[in-house]
Amino acid sequence: MDLFDHICDASLLIFFPVLVVLGTNAKKFFIPVEILFLSVFTIRFFVKRSTLSLYTIWTIGLSLLALVSTTYAPNQTAAMRWAISVIQVVIFGNLLVPYFRDDKRNVHVFFLSFILSAVGLGFRLWMSAPPEQLMNTRLGESIGFNANFVGFIFAIAALINLYYVILEKRWIALPLFFVLSVIGLFSGSRKTMIILFVGIVLLSILSSRKPHTIFISMILSLLFVAGFLLISFQWEPLKNIIGYRIQIFLTTFTGQSIDASANERIEMIRLGIDMIKQKPFFGWGLHAFSDLEKFGVYSHNNYIEIAVSWGMFGLIWYYLFLGYVIIKGIGILLSRHRTSLVVFSVMMLLILCLDDFGRVRFYDEVSHILYALCYAIIVMHLPLRGIDIISLLIKPFQRFIHIKSLRQE
Repeated sequence: MDLFDHICDASLLIFFPVLVVLGTNAKKFFIPVEILFLSVFTIRFFVKRSTLSLYTIWTIGLSLLALVSTTYAPNQTAAMRWAISVIQVVIFGNLLVPYFRDDKRNVHVFFLSFILSAVGLGFRLWMSAPPEQLMNTRLGESIGFNANFVGFIFAIAALINLYYVILEKRWIALPLFFVLSVIGLFSGSRKTMIILFVGIVLLSILSSRKPHTIFISMILSLLFVAGFLLISFQWEPLKNIIGYRIQIFLTTFTGQSIDASANERIEMIRLGIDMIKQKPFFGWGLHAFSDLEKFGVYSHNNYIEIAVSWGMFGLIWYYLFLGYVIIKGIGILLSRHRTSLVVFSVMMLLILCLDDFGRVRFYDEVSHILYALCYAIIVMHLPLRGIDIISLLIKPFQRFIHIKSLRQE
């Protein structure tokens, strides 16, 4: 089993960087790696007699919502593509929950894979264009990646390094935290800056237990935030990429200028709310916002997209689980079962829920793997309960044999 555990580690260390660095569209690379990952972790799921969890129930509900909503979606072909994506990502999550929950070491293997993914993505970006071009355009454009996705990867990888600095006292991770943070800012994504700022503050506060340490952590985290803002506004290359966008965004609220991007997002929310009012319970079906509204793209808001697609029933189902896990995690932080990994998990879930105001993630692979990670960490101290699939398959056979033996007697 030790050898097999190392095989599982290796498959994850291959699968996740390929997912992040090359993406699912690089099919000649991604599909073989995906098959390897699914094969290894499916075998692990059965060999380890992994039990069905609350996460499993939640994701079965998501899969049913996705499939049923395709039947009344305006574009059933596009809706089915999204439904398949939902099913794919929840399969990833269900295979990884037992892996993360079995051993804290496995969580750190995933952290390593995330950091390697960010480094690999940075290397691919570096090789894709001359440095002067990369310094004057939003990161991701040179390789056909969405800049917001690129910024998200660097921001989360930076926060993982900050976790090691603050909670594990591994100061060697501090330089990489700064490097990844600054690279993430070159994506020009304001959501990336918000993730970094909120993540720094939450990690600082949640890792503190006494009032005076919370105050000191707040001061230090605010200094970090001020430092990043100063770099964004004063360093010319970064100012051209994100400093100007932040300035325009802030002045929009004072009426001094108009941020076209922000106004478009606000208009999307308004149109989404109108659609929800028309079909509030079960929505319009997957992909409906893109098909029925003038923008022709998704709503850039996970709450709006889910409510339009699945109605309020789907929205409640989706966030009831995440809310439960967050509340459970906060309860653990106040108990004797508090661990540094639980601190990270609560911080991560809060960030993802905040980021949902500017991103659609219910069919995103990286996001669902993070959901699985946080859930597994928060329930890690609880005893394993439930029925594993092998038992479910064996029980009917055992019952048949028992009935047959009784008849023979």
